[in-house]
Amino acid sequence: MPRFLPILGRLLRGLRNLWSVLGIAVVLFLLLEAAVDVVVARWADARAARRLRTAASSSKPGGTQASTDWTRDYATELRESFAFTPEPYCYWKSAPFAGRHINVDSAGRRRTVSAPAATAVGKGRPVRVFLFGGSTLWGVGARDEHTIASALSNELAARATVEVEVVNYGQIAYVNTQELLSLLIEVRRGNVPDIAVLYDGVNDCFSAYENRAAGNPIRQFAWDPIQYRKQDEVTHRLITPNLRNAAVVALADRCLRSAGGTHAIAEREAQRLAAEVLEVYRGNLRLLQTIELSARCRTLCYWQPSVFTKRPLAAAEQQVVNQYGESLKRFFDRVYRRVRADQKLAEAGIFHDISRVFEGHKEQLFFDYCHLTEGGNELVARRIATDVLRLIDEQAAQDGSAH
Repeated sequence: MPRFLPILGRLLRGLRNLWSVLGIAVVLFLLLEAAVDVVVARWADARAARRLRTAASSSKPGGTQASTDWTRDYATELRESFAFTPEPYCYWKSAPFAGRHINVDSAGRRRTVSAPAATAVGKGRPVRVFLFGGSTLWGVGARDEHTIASALSNELAARATVEVEVVNYGQIAYVNTQELLSLLIEVRRGNVPDIAVLYDGVNDCFSAYENRAAGNPIRQFAWDPIQYRKQDEVTHRLITPNLRNAAVVALADRCLRSAGGTHAIAEREAQRLAAEVLEVYRGNLRLLQTIELSARCRTLCYWQPSVFTKRPLAAAEQQVVNQYGESLKRFFDRVYRRVRADQKLAEAGIFHDISRVFEGHKEQLFFDYCHLTEGGNELVARRIATDVLRLIDEQAAQDGSAH
């Protein structure tokens, strides 16, 4: 018998054992992944429900006590609704979703619940108001009937003398530039609103802080197609996304982020980024003014509040602030101070700084650093409604003088 046959036999047995071990390891990993996925999902739902329950149980602006019965089911729906489809130019939009508290249509738009108009007269075409923004405008933390869009629709139904249709174009994690592109796409399609409202600030700051460059989407490099060419096609398509999305990896990543937080940035870089955020925002407002002239669409731009700008803070809001690193808080403060002091923005007729709209409110209005309670949404909608009604009245006066 040839001498190499025993060696070959041992080699084959070793390979067979290796494949067995690898197979068992893969099965164990998949089982662990499934188990962790369930545990993480339930833990996240329970944590979100607790936050929402605490926030909802605080007094609303009118002094009434809000019910918290909906929070547990809502937390589950919120997690399940965080699914996205590709969107040209803007990268992503919400996938359709149907639930008890959260509904997204086939175009990726969150449902807006409208009350019947109380003071509208005549039967002409309704004034159409399109709202653009990130997750706060989309309505994270709020049921369909209590988003900023729905609250604005109800406010206008009670106060406007014409019928008003409000459409929520808010998308999770959008920055101002993505909203501008969304509006341009609608205008190109001939779907031109009478009034476009853009609600921004938080995502523009966080994107600049995360990407170290202003004007890019959040997680820019996770979406950048150039990055795709840097990896082997099979590796990128089959292995990398699955590992990134694995619950085990996600849990480890969450623990690391909780322990270390977002990386701090140097003072000089923070100054540069804050100036860039303002410059990009100014440039987008100039483009919006051009759209106003060419498409006959009035625009309103709002710089939103965050928990870092609220005074005084409720106890739960102070706990939220304490969770974030000093570097991030200082950066937000730097950008917000620049926005408030900028003369060019102040002179722009379409810009409104409402970052201090909650000043003097002692009740809890934030349940994290930017997302609002349903009572907070009502206050923001009430402030926006004042400007929308003014534009409606101005247009009515122009139409009257034309006749």
